[in-house]
Amino acid sequence: MFRLAQRAGNNRLVFERGRIVDGCVRGLMDEQARLRADRSPRGIDALPEVSLHAILAQGLLSEGFGVSREWPYPLAQPTSARSRAERQRCDLLLTPDPSWLPHDEQPPGPLPSPDAAPSSVTKRTRGKASAKSRGRSDQSLPLFGREHIELVEVESTADGVHELRAEECFWLEVKLVSQFTYTRGVPEANRTYGAELSRGVRTDVAKLAASERVCFAGLLLVLLARDAATASHDLATCLVRASDRGDAFRAPEVRSFEIDDRVGNAAGVACLIPK
Repeated sequence: MFRLAQRAGNNRLVFERGRIVDGCVRGLMDEQARLRADRSPRGIDALPEVSLHAILAQGLLSEGFGVSREWPYPLAQPTSARSRAERQRCDLLLTPDPSWLPHDEQPPGPLPSPDAAPSSVTKRTRGKASAKSRGRSDQSLPLFGREHIELVEVESTADGVHELRAEECFWLEVKLVSQFTYTRGVPEANRTYGAELSRGVRTDVAKLAASERVCFAGLLLVLLARDAATASHDLATCLVRASDRGDAFRAPEVRSFEIDDRVGNAAGVACLIPK
């Protein structure tokens, strides 16, 4: 999750991408347990993608995130009210804590670089003025590789209420692809399985890359298949082909899980493909 290290009025947010995936898998497993307890004839692979958003959001909330659904992408240029209303929306927008609120605003000044560690971002706050922060050594960071974290430095506040700019949130798009699915209520092999994998990654990765103000983001690909070997193989093939096409993304975070076999899917992978 976003781990909040605090010392002498200085806050450093550490975006742990592995915790994001863990929260999403927890949401899926909690929903599977609920369906099992209800003796439902259908499993999580019968859910439409949009219904998956609420399930993932619950898992992320249990990890301590603040979650907003269908949040509009930030503006690159000032524009009309109608254009603002017609903006594309992100499936899930994450903040470090439910009390840390995203703020939809007009474009600010210079943007931080997503590769900067840490980047310098000004914290927008309500109420009392924020205190000056003091320096903090990188020795305080968790003991895992830099490729698995994102860093943003923000100023602390006296009242504990925070408004986060677009550059300070994590933008998460979701794509669900199943090897076996329902067609008009009848379970069968998904005839467009390969195309959905390829198209879904390409489309959402491009959407995240297109927004200059989205610095910390990723695509969560939930892939359900016949067994664990098939899911892992198909995910690897999908990522290799995306890289060969020139799609821009960094090393993914992957978690495997099992699901109740109702229509042919018995295993899955949740893969966070970071911008």
